[in-house]
Order: sequence, then C-alpha cells, then structure tokens
Amino acid sequence: GIQLKLEHFAQNWEHVYSRNQNSDDTRRENTTAHNKSLKHLRLYGNNLGDEDMLHIGALLKRLTSLEELDLDSNNITNKGLANFAESSACLSPPGHLRVLRLSGNNLTADSAHSLLKILKIHPELESVTS
Repeated sequence: GIQLKLEHFAQNWEHVYSRNQNSDDTRRENTTAHNKSLKHLRLYGNNLGDEDMLHIGALLKRLTSLEELDLDSNNITNKGLANFAESSACLSPPGHLRVLRLSGNNLTADSAHSLLKILKIHPELESVTS
C-alpha cells in the first residue's frame, strides 16, 4: 500500500537524479542541486499510517532544503509520530524544516513527548500544527 507508494516516489526521485549518466560526480552534483529545489511536500489526505512515518522521516535526509511538510488528514497516531521522531533523529545536519502540519490525524496528548523530541531534532521549526 502506502509503503510501496513511498518507495515508488523514492525510486522516481532517484530516476530524476540519474538522468545524466556521465559520471557519479555529475549525478551527485545533480542530486544536490535538485534537492535544493524542493521546499514543500504535501502528503495530506493520503491515508498514511504509522509505518509510513519511518520512511518519511528517513526521506527528509535526502530533502535537505524542505521547509514545509504537510501530513494533515492521514491516519497517523502517537506511534507514527514517535516513528517519525526516531527516523528523523539520524539526520545530520538537520534540514531547514520550518513547518510541520499534522492536523486531522489521530494524535492525543500522549504525543507531546514525540513532539518535543522533534522540536529538539529540528530547532528550526517555527510552526507545528496538530
């Protein structure tokens, strides 16, 4: 389901990067340049769940200039937010994520610990909606 969609997204993303087959260095340069262009990723209303949040957190490692991540209206629970915090904790250096949208998910007050962890990992966050 959703994991396959995210893997397909990542594969398509890699395909865009590897269009130029001249050399590994050229591909790395193209990848870096392309990563700098994606500022907003809107995944709202895609029925994303807790396991998907592991992949999304890991995906942030490639999207170094992402400023807004919209995950509104999915099926993310406290566990999914914890998964996101764990998977994005390995980012080095942290990106430029300024906005994280989580409204319309199944989050409760118990998610506060994960939100605090995310804020520590991403001190550049200016707005978190849940």
